Amino acid sequence: MLRQRVMSAAVLIPALICAIWFAPYWLYTAIFGLVILFSLYEFYKIVLAIDVTPFVDVGIAVAALLVTCSYFNSHPGLNVDIDILPILGAALALAGFVVNYLYRSDGRSSAARWLWTISGVIYVGWLGAHFIALRSVGGWDTGRRWVLLALFATFATDTMAYFIGRAFGRHRMAPTISPGKTWEGTAGGFAGGLGATVLLAYIFKPVPTIDWKVIVLGCLIPVFAVLGDLFESRFKRFTGVKDAGSIIPGHGGLLDRLDSILFVVVVVYYYVIWVM
Repeated sequence: MLRQRVMSAAVLIPALICAIWFAPYWLYTAIFGLVILFSLYEFYKIVLAIDVTPFVDVGIAVAALLVTCSYFNSHPGLNVDIDILPILGAALALAGFVVNYLYRSDGRSSAARWLWTISGVIYVGWLGAHFIALRSVGGWDTGRRWVLLALFATFATDTMAYFIGRAFGRHRMAPTISPGKTWEGTAGGFAGGLGATVLLAYIFKPVPTIDWKVIVLGCLIPVFAVLGDLFESRFKRFTGVKDAGSIIPGHGGLLDRLDSILFVVVVVYYYVIWVM
């Protein structure tokens, strides 16, 4: 398992860096958009385990709309205000829910299908669309630095938590949700995330100096990385599914890799906008 993890990372990390650093904004959006949509598809496959069939086509269409909106609203060379489109997508989803609930005989089943469909759109689609928005924060060059910082500080959190937990973990943190997660591993992950944030801010220089704002961000990233991991673990335990997929050897599905990052990228985006 560890060997597969290392081999997958050795292939994916350079490709990820190239996509973030060198790809033009449209190609970056296309790559991450496909990752988001495939992760949403994995989410809906997990939901099937509890005998609920989401409206997969509707969910993916609305998520694609969110990604498209984020692209046009964030593109440094465009001034297109299409904020109405996410509202329109949500309104259509709500209208579909109401129509199905009122006019179908299996109202309860239809309600569950729509609720899980919308949940996937919010969890994977809306959160994931912040990858696109973060890429342009502070300008074309600065945005890619923030994306790399958010991703690799999260990776550092997960990696340190994994190794410290295996070596020193004794006290379980959430045994009913994620039995393998320990307080010792979480503490190691927090230290790794904080240290990586400061180091990456020094290397990539998205801000001129390392100050208290960077330190606070370094504390927030590992906290929300852990929360994101626990959230997906609780979801999979509820449905009885071990992994979201098997597309990444040693890691599972794309959603299994995005679980921590989805929460972190939103926190980093709004922290940079409102504080930095």
